[in-house]
Amino acid sequence: MFIGLVAGWVYLLRPRLTMRQMLYRYWYLRSRHWKETARAKRKQVGWRCQRCGERKRLDVHHKTYIRLGREKLNDLEALCRECHRKEHKQ
Repeated sequence: MFIGLVAGWVYLLRPRLTMRQMLYRYWYLRSRHWKETARAKRKQVGWRCQRCGERKRLDVHHKTYIRLGREKLNDLEALCRECHRKEHKQ
Protein backbone atom coordinates (compact mmCIF):
# COMPACT_ATOMS: atom_id res chain seq x y z
CA MET A 1 0.00 0.00 0.00
CA PHE A 2 2.77 2.43 0.94
CA ILE A 3 4.59 1.82 -2.36
CA GLY A 4 1.40 2.52 -4.31
CA LEU A 5 0.93 5.78 -2.42
CA VAL A 6 4.49 6.89 -3.14
CA ALA A 7 4.14 5.94 -6.81
CA GLY A 8 0.95 8.00 -7.01
CA TRP A 9 2.68 11.08 -5.58
CA VAL A 10 5.61 10.66 -7.93
CA TYR A 11 3.17 10.53 -10.86
CA LEU A 12 1.32 13.64 -9.71
CA LEU A 13 4.46 15.67 -9.00
CA ARG A 14 6.36 14.80 -12.20
CA PRO A 15 7.12 17.66 -14.55
CA ARG A 16 4.41 18.18 -17.14
CA LEU A 17 5.33 18.23 -20.82
CA THR A 18 3.58 20.26 -23.47
CA MET A 19 2.16 18.39 -26.45
CA ARG A 20 4.99 19.79 -28.59
CA GLN A 21 7.61 18.47 -26.15
CA MET A 22 5.94 15.07 -26.04
CA LEU A 23 5.85 14.80 -29.84
CA TYR A 24 9.49 15.87 -30.06
CA ARG A 25 10.73 13.45 -27.41
CA TYR A 26 8.58 10.42 -28.06
CA TRP A 27 8.09 10.59 -31.82
CA TYR A 28 10.71 12.73 -33.57
CA LEU A 29 13.81 11.68 -31.59
CA ARG A 30 12.91 8.03 -32.28
CA SER A 31 12.38 8.52 -36.02
CA ARG A 32 14.63 7.03 -38.68
CA HIS A 33 15.27 10.53 -40.06
CA TRP A 34 16.59 11.79 -36.73
CA LYS A 35 18.74 8.71 -36.11
CA GLU A 36 20.37 9.08 -39.54
CA THR A 37 20.86 12.83 -39.11
CA ALA A 38 22.38 12.42 -35.63
CA ARG A 39 24.72 9.70 -36.90
CA ALA A 40 25.84 11.94 -39.76
CA LYS A 41 26.65 14.73 -37.28
CA ARG A 42 28.64 12.40 -35.02
CA LYS A 43 30.57 11.14 -38.03
CA GLN A 44 31.19 14.71 -39.27
CA VAL A 45 32.92 15.67 -36.01
CA GLY A 46 34.97 12.48 -35.80
CA TRP A 47 32.95 10.99 -32.94
CA ARG A 48 34.29 13.62 -30.49
CA CYS A 49 32.51 16.12 -28.26
CA GLN A 50 32.60 19.54 -29.89
CA ARG A 51 33.15 21.24 -26.53
CA CYS A 52 35.67 19.12 -24.65
CA GLY A 53 36.95 16.79 -27.39
CA GLU A 54 36.30 13.62 -25.39
CA ARG A 55 35.41 10.37 -27.13
CA LYS A 56 32.43 9.51 -24.95
CA ARG A 57 28.83 8.72 -25.78
CA LEU A 58 27.61 11.66 -27.82
CA ASP A 59 24.22 13.34 -27.75
CA VAL A 60 23.30 15.52 -30.70
CA HIS A 61 21.99 18.88 -29.51
CA HIS A 62 19.81 21.23 -31.55
CA LYS A 63 21.27 24.73 -31.52
CA THR A 64 18.08 25.91 -33.23
CA TYR A 65 14.69 24.36 -33.91
CA ILE A 66 13.92 26.55 -36.94
CA ARG A 67 14.45 23.69 -39.43
CA LEU A 68 13.24 20.85 -37.20
CA GLY A 69 12.75 17.82 -39.40
CA ARG A 70 14.99 19.21 -42.13
CA GLU A 71 18.01 20.22 -40.06
CA LYS A 72 21.32 21.17 -41.56
CA LEU A 73 24.33 19.69 -39.81
CA ASN A 74 25.34 23.23 -38.79
CA ASP A 75 22.11 23.46 -36.76
CA LEU A 76 23.38 20.63 -34.56
CA GLU A 77 26.18 20.12 -32.06
CA ALA A 78 27.61 16.77 -30.95
CA LEU A 79 28.13 16.87 -27.18
CA CYS A 80 29.10 14.33 -24.54
CA ARG A 81 26.48 13.86 -21.83
CA GLU A 82 28.31 16.10 -19.37
CA CYS A 83 28.62 19.01 -21.83
CA HIS A 84 25.01 18.50 -22.96
CA ARG A 85 23.79 18.76 -19.35
CA LYS A 86 25.84 21.93 -18.87
CA GLU A 87 24.33 23.41 -22.04
CA HIS A 88 20.79 22.90 -20.76
CA LYS A 89 21.56 24.32 -17.31
CA GLN A 90 22.62 27.68 -18.80
